[in-house]
Amino acid sequence: MADGAGGQLDTAVLARVSSVAIMAYRNTATGPDGSLALAGPTLTAARAVGKQAHIGQETRYLGAAPFEVKQTFFGQTNTQLETQLGVIDSAERTDPAYLGVAVQDRSGWSAISPGPPMSTALTAQLLMLINRAVSNAAPSRTIPAWDTPDR
Repeated sequence: MADGAGGQLDTAVLARVSSVAIMAYRNTATGPDGSLALAGPTLTAARAVGKQAHIGQETRYLGAAPFEVKQTFFGQTNTQLETQLGVIDSAERTDPAYLGVAVQDRSGWSAISPGPPMSTALTAQLLMLINRAVSNAAPSRTIPAWDTPDR
């Protein structure tokens, strides 16, 4: 998307901020319409200007239409959500522009049913993701906006 001055909007925004959250809301990580495909261009732009980005995911109910259902993990199990977060993290963890995954709404995530128990490997991978996100957080930030209780 052009910014009116002949450049890209994401590049113009990245020039003015320290990091961004890419709202790549899809309930699948891979494929031409998955979160990785949606986040890719902005991650590339962030890397080019030395900035970083979280890849955002949605957990609240957005509606029953197919285009709404594919944007959220609402109605899926926690295991399905965590599996897709693991796929995103595995694909992007070596990218210096990647800060981790940001879940849009903690109360939405809490409402998702647990599903079958996760494997030990996936649990360890998610703990590494959480630790990476915490260690990369800006010192002045206490609670990211996407993780505030019931706004």
